[in-house]
Parts: sequence; structure tokens; C-alpha cells
Amino acid sequence: MRVTKYKTMLNDDKLAYLVKEDVFNYPAMDNQLNNPSLVYKFLVSAFHLSEQAEEYCYLLCFNSKMKLIGIFEISHGSVNMSFLPPREVFQKALLCNATTIIVAHNHPSGDPTPSEKDVTVMKQLKKAGDLLGVPLSDSIIIGEQSFFSFKEKEMF
Repeated sequence: MRVTKYKTMLNDDKLAYLVKEDVFNYPAMDNQLNNPSLVYKFLVSAFHLSEQAEEYCYLLCFNSKMKLIGIFEISHGSVNMSFLPPREVFQKALLCNATTIIVAHNHPSGDPTPSEKDVTVMKQLKKAGDLLGVPLSDSIIIGEQSFFSFKEKEMF
């Protein structure tokens, strides 16, 4: 699977546009990340999220066939928090022409159990995505050796 990591920049008119930050091949059998376990394995192997000392939040953008069309690092926080503003999440998703998204972040403590703030932020993202027509299909928290999927736990 070919993976494209993007970032956003501003042009001379101060309008956001996409810039390819990195492109790499990732071995995947069906070229899709269509379940939480595959997303977890991808993020742990490609971005070492289970080993990071600070929280990192990633946005995975998909087309209508659940093919990954872009990935963004949304934030890099501290040991126990990071910033995940809906505006920046959906700006990137819309620029990438995503039809659905998954958000994932790590817990450096190793415990993937969501905090109250995690639950609140994910509910906000879910609501915003539904309004914009770019649904949040899952939010995944990565721990040291396991993960938590909001979709699997039916918390949306």
C-alpha cells in the first residue's frame, strides 16, 4: 500500500493547501485499513506510536472504498495531553477530499483507556463530521501493547 503523509501550508494569499511530506510503501494485503486492528498495527509499525514519549495525534483520510488517501500528524503534545481541534482536523480532511476519517493518538503511559477529555473530544469530532458529511468512523487510542477503539466499544 502506498502511503502519503501530508501537511498543510499557507500560500501567498494565506490560503491553506496540501504539501506532500512523505510517501512510503507499507505492506498490506488488501490495500485497506478497514478494521481497528489493522489501523493499530499500521500506526505502531509505521509511526512507532506505542513507543513515543509524548502524545501524537494522527488523522487518517479515506475514500469511499476505505482506501487510505492521506495521513496527517495533527498534533504533538506532552506526556499526557495533546490538542485536537475539530477545525484543523476537518480542514485537512476536506483538502484531501476524504469521505471518512479515523483519528488516532497514543497514550505514553501505556494504558489505552480513554480519559474523560478523550471521550468529549471524540464526541465533538463525531458530531462535526456528521454535519460536514465526512464521518468519523473510529477513534483509536494506542497503548504500549494494546489499543482502544471507540467504534468497537460502541461509544459513538
